[in-house]
Amino acid sequence: MRDLAHALFLLCTWVAFPVHSVALFRAGFVYFSSTTDMGWTWKHNQGVVQMHTNLAAMLPSLHVVTKIKENVPFSDPCDPIFTTWGSQGFDLVVGTSSGYQDCMISAAAQYPNTTFLHV
Repeated sequence: MRDLAHALFLLCTWVAFPVHSVALFRAGFVYFSSTTDMGWTWKHNQGVVQMHTNLAAMLPSLHVVTKIKENVPFSDPCDPIFTTWGSQGFDLVVGTSSGYQDCMISAAAQYPNTTFLHV
């Protein structure tokens, strides 16, 4: 499984070699509960909001698109969101629990150009 270092490398590349056209960075976040839980998932989502604010200020030529999927159970078979976002060419897919680890390892093997990270 690829890690956050790859995502940070991509962002550093945009800083070091600015582009004149808009670059696109797509990230997906898989949550085990609702963003209104006022706990773990809510706090993760606040980080996504802050990421948008910070990256817009730091990298105006970078267009960041994020998607979220809430209330995803830890299950076998895996929820298809991991392979869906991998097949759509997302740059980063974050699962907010280690309960998604096996699903993400499987998806990472199929989509090596997408960084899969669980936190």
